[in-house]
Amino acid sequence: MRRRVTRRLGALAGSATLAGVVLGCTASPEPPRDVILAVPPPSIALIVPRPRPERSPGGRFEQQVFAALEGVCERAWWVEDGDLRVGCKQCPRMPWASPEEATEAPPAAIAHADPALRVLRKFAARLMGNAGPEIVLSYEGCQPEEAGHVGTLVIDAEKQGILRDHSSFELLACRAAPRDEREVLVCIGHEDAWRLRRRDGTKVRTVGVYDGIESRRIGDGGFTEVITWHPMRLFEHNAEYFCGGRSRLPGIVLRFGDVSGMSVTGDLVTFTGTFAKRTPTDAYRQACEDGADLGAVLQAAPFSLDFELRDGKLVATPSAERWLAAAR
Repeated sequence: MRRRVTRRLGALAGSATLAGVVLGCTASPEPPRDVILAVPPPSIALIVPRPRPERSPGGRFEQQVFAALEGVCERAWWVEDGDLRVGCKQCPRMPWASPEEATEAPPAAIAHADPALRVLRKFAARLMGNAGPEIVLSYEGCQPEEAGHVGTLVIDAEKQGILRDHSSFELLACRAAPRDEREVLVCIGHEDAWRLRRRDGTKVRTVGVYDGIESRRIGDGGFTEVITWHPMRLFEHNAEYFCGGRSRLPGIVLRFGDVSGMSVTGDLVTFTGTFAKRTPTDAYRQACEDGADLGAVLQAAPFSLDFELRDGKLVATPSAERWLAAAR
């Protein structure tokens, strides 16, 4: 992970929707009054800036994220699709970096017109049992190998340091739940999210528990895993992959679905969504050619699955276990 961190680059070259506004800040969480437009070199296509939103910049989400990033990275504001966004102008330095890594200049954003790290979502929970919650940020950027790279940062807001950089792991939705004197995050999430698909072409829908333990130093001066993801695989999603000629291969079973909602009531966790398991039909193949809604053609039905939260992990109820067995 250390090698991956130090090789991080600035921004993703494929982020064509960016309006081209970046300003690094290190003091007040209030966004600047004036917008600085970054002009790329002649070899790069000019990005036409969109007008600044009329509403007062820096909503509650942006202000909270901006404050959480204090001391972690050189913070940045920019406008994208008419909305104010926040992130890091440069990739953050890991606190466990070697002396050689610590003296290296952090990778800057490309042409200073694209942020190195963009915050997508923010969650908070007392993962370590401290008085204040740790901040969990789902982000994209800061990875040279893959365009659209995502990851998760766990930040100690009080000490202004990173507890974990969970690379290639994306949290889509989370709810805090008690565990003894601490809290855990029950989440809808994806591991190896940068791959988008597994080798056999399917996407795996997973839920799980993001759980923290006390940070401990190990012999080489590094840290043990501070935060651990305990996943529960629900089903695979492969209907889109088999569009086209692949759908005529013998023995194919199509699965189409998503997890769209969750609730936590005490130790009971409920996930909801839609799912279908079908063999290919002419209507499905026609929908693939037309770009139609595959969920409607495959008649994806709603589901509701209950789990119990035990020792920081999800345990399926008997009815949920039967559903999961039938979906596989």
